[in-house]
Amino acid sequence: MTLGLKKRSILCVLTLVFGGVFGCAPDASKVDSSRSYFDGGALSAPNPSTVVMTGRVLRSQGRISEAEFVLRRVVSEHPEYAPGYSELAELLLKDGRTQETALLLESGTALIPDSAMLQNDLGMCFIVMRDFDRAGQCFLLASELSPTDAVYSANYAMVLGLQGRYQDSLDLYARVIPMEDAISNVFKLAEARGDLNWAPSEREIAEK
Repeated sequence: MTLGLKKRSILCVLTLVFGGVFGCAPDASKVDSSRSYFDGGALSAPNPSTVVMTGRVLRSQGRISEAEFVLRRVVSEHPEYAPGYSELAELLLKDGRTQETALLLESGTALIPDSAMLQNDLGMCFIVMRDFDRAGQCFLLASELSPTDAVYSANYAMVLGLQGRYQDSLDLYARVIPMEDAISNVFKLAEARGDLNWAPSEREIAEK
């Protein structure tokens, strides 16, 4: 995909992120491989986490095309590095490119099926698309892959409420957050669905 970056901008990003140094190569006899680059050691390619952080900084500065460029490099060159997909997916989703986000995360989960983070991200993408069945499958799998992470269970509880399964949602919420908050969350989900037959009774419980 053509990103429409000016050559100068791309050159700056490549220099910053991928260690593009222009000029004469250093004298190998003067390079100490046991030391960091900033202490006179050899220049090495940045690890994917460094590039992801650079993409995050670029995005925070509003340099969306440049951020996308470097994050796509991470996904391409480190296809089994889950945070690369996650960071790029967040960028695409906030840019309104929901379908593209889903395709990216589906390719990521295919390569890294044991990543609870990517399953959860894909579930959130399906929430935006209002495909609650597929979202629920993703959140359930994420919670099974990482049973100690309350966020994944809470997200699964959320989608159960959005499907009208209020009691199941309440029971699951109550495992990870205080009951008062669990009731409040399910009430809001029921209210969002316009299910006024259920909501008032739970409001009474919450008030008590």
